[in-house]
Amino acid sequence: MRNNIMFFIALFAISIFTLAGCGGGGGSAPAGTTVNRGVVTAEGNIVVNGVFYNISSANIVIDGLAATKNDLKVGMVVTVKGIFDNRTSHAIRRTASRVELVSNFQGPVDCVNPLDNSLTIMGQQVLVKTTPPNQTVFANFSSLRTIFANISTVSKLNREGHLSPDFGSQPPLYSIVKVSGFYNDINGFQATRIELVEPGVDLTDPTTPHPVWIKGTVTDVDVPGKAFAIGNLTVDYSGMIPAYQPNFLVSGLFVNVQGLSTEFETGNAPSLTFVDPHLIQRANEGVAAQEGDHVTVMGYVSGLSGTSFTIGGTRVDASSFSLSGITNAVLLQVEGTFSGGVLVASKITRL
Repeated sequence: MRNNIMFFIALFAISIFTLAGCGGGGGSAPAGTTVNRGVVTAEGNIVVNGVFYNISSANIVIDGLAATKNDLKVGMVVTVKGIFDNRTSHAIRRTASRVELVSNFQGPVDCVNPLDNSLTIMGQQVLVKTTPPNQTVFANFSSLRTIFANISTVSKLNREGHLSPDFGSQPPLYSIVKVSGFYNDINGFQATRIELVEPGVDLTDPTTPHPVWIKGTVTDVDVPGKAFAIGNLTVDYSGMIPAYQPNFLVSGLFVNVQGLSTEFETGNAPSLTFVDPHLIQRANEGVAAQEGDHVTVMGYVSGLSGTSFTIGGTRVDASSFSLSGITNAVLLQVEGTFSGGVLVASKITRL
């Protein structure tokens, strides 16, 4: 009798494992790593690209600093890493091991253009979407949804989102903001979140430095003059300590630049001059994934050629799909497997 009981217990256990592994009648692959880059659409245990993540035990990093789950906010573009298990992926609930946000740039607002709902920040055109879906989130502003209200001309932005007063002989005051979003090669950078870091900043005051940074593609490299450009921003690093001066700059390189606003000149052709050992380094524009990882990436299409394109700096192989109606500057969510440095798409969603 005991042997019969043990036999049925074993048989029951086997049936449980067999049922747990069923998925379309073809079994299941073992659990692997998942990498998901997209916009946070729900806070707490966050939702990114439609996937709910338990982040209670995740390592959370925001702009290089340790953070907590309460620091992750709607509109931030984050990269989430965790475990992907095909047996439970249909539940779109996963556990994250790491969540990282690297803001695209932080700096003073040069001007506001209400005609096309855009800002110019450190010489970069930043597009703002004021209506759903994918509406830009404004944080720490007193006029969250009416940032462009009552603005009749291009001017400096203050905390209320209205025209700054006439300062006369006084220096203009600028708002320093932190921006998260997606690069769009055709229309300009699309902001998903703009956070007011500090209002009313006098950039001419050398006694009060304000951190600024920007990520972007290098152009107009001047090796003898030790300068280059990112968009309309000119970066002069001739005054940097020689040991910190970069020797790898070429046009087309994606870099991360960090400095202080006391060395920042505003205007139609803004410039950032380095006089200290500030940071100019190579950056990874695409998603950092390993061979075989399950990857989901959100972003704008660029470099479309046949069934291949780039999204968020990650090259996509979409040879299994018809790309009818897909053009450069279209917002997509692509899911698939990372292979040979390329995301091989298994699902494409137009957003």
